[in-house]
Amino acid sequence: MEIKKLTDEELWNETLKEVEVERNSTLKVISFLQEINLRRLHLKRGYSSLHEYCVNVLKYSDGSAYRRIKAMKLVEDLPETKKSIENGTLNLAAASQLQQVIENRKKTHKPLAKEQKMDLFLKLDGKSKKEVEKTIAEVSPEVFTKTERERYIDRNNIQKTLVISEELHKKIEKLKRVKAHENKDFVIILEELVDLELKRIDPMTVSGQKQPASPEKLQKKAHSRYVPVQTKGEVWRNSNGQCAYVDPLTKRRCQGTRYLEIDHIIPFAKGGPTTTENLRLLCSNHNKLEALTHFKKSLSDQRCDKGATP
Repeated sequence: MEIKKLTDEELWNETLKEVEVERNSTLKVISFLQEINLRRLHLKRGYSSLHEYCVNVLKYSDGSAYRRIKAMKLVEDLPETKKSIENGTLNLAAASQLQQVIENRKKTHKPLAKEQKMDLFLKLDGKSKKEVEKTIAEVSPEVFTKTERERYIDRNNIQKTLVISEELHKKIEKLKRVKAHENKDFVIILEELVDLELKRIDPMTVSGQKQPASPEKLQKKAHSRYVPVQTKGEVWRNSNGQCAYVDPLTKRRCQGTRYLEIDHIIPFAKGGPTTTENLRLLCSNHNKLEALTHFKKSLSDQRCDKGATP
């Protein structure tokens, strides 16, 4: 079909058809994401989160990935919204904002009841962007307060925008006054504070015990869940501060560097020692995936043992 050769009426109608196809496609993508999330397929393929998978594999922008994942969770939480997303009366932005309200209420231990969710959904369904934002702002204004934004302004510099409390602002201004005699830019002061804190807590730099532990002490600790500071530092350095999970199929290593946890390769419950050789660094999602894998294997082994012929 050559768009240039379409009559005005044909162009009008074909555009409506394509938009309907696009909406159906979006809903189908949400359904696929739901199944991928259910199977934890993104984790098995070495991605630390569904968001990372959407950005790196599906090539969505951060915002597009965010909206689709939130819409997916909304459909799970409130199936009544599915039809509205399909026919376009509830767009992805409104759906993601509604889901964010639901999640925020859970975090503050004031979860919305099913009736409250439905009531809010009906107030948003079919409304314009301005009307949706007004309604959301009345219920949960923090949805529109993104606490941190960043963008590159050149090759080596990033502009970071933060939303801070008035109390923190006063503390920063006081620090600048106290440090005024050093004639330092606040960015330099901030960098010094960050370096100081990293030196104190970063497992990659913490030296741990000054004197090596005796063989008896090391053997005793190997039979304990407790991970000594020195061992913890070695595990972090061995993994270079990155999740050590590797997809057995593609050999892709997880790129996760946040929410990292130390995990026993051979589970501690099965006699795995707390030693550098038996410890690894995993992001929280891959740690949960490995725990689930071990649990399923344990159940399978138990069934095999019960079904074995004596």
